[in-house]
Amino acid sequence: MTQVKLRELEAKDVAVINSWRQDYEHVASLGSPFRFINLEVDEKWFQNYMAQRSNNLRLAAYSEDEPEKLLGVSYLNAMDWVHSHCWSSIMLAPDVPKGQGIGSS
Repeated sequence: MTQVKLRELEAKDVAVINSWRQDYEHVASLGSPFRFINLEVDEKWFQNYMAQRSNNLRLAAYSEDEPEKLLGVSYLNAMDWVHSHCWSSIMLAPDVPKGQGIGSS
């Protein structure tokens, strides 16, 4: 299996993530209700993230064999540095095979 690496999200990733969020079946498989989110909204979401990085970390997962292809994202939100806790979430790309260990700790 190819090694999965993480890097901080970049502006170029926003369009890719937005395309995942437009896939009704994929969003439903995550247990989330589907709602249309256009690219402009996600671009503003990314700008807000960049302004609030001290308590949030958003990472892109990629294969070392194909560094330009995103496999998924992992988020650490509302980081509480005093009490050492945060909210975490992951989302794999719709075409990533499930049950292969990608996204597990």
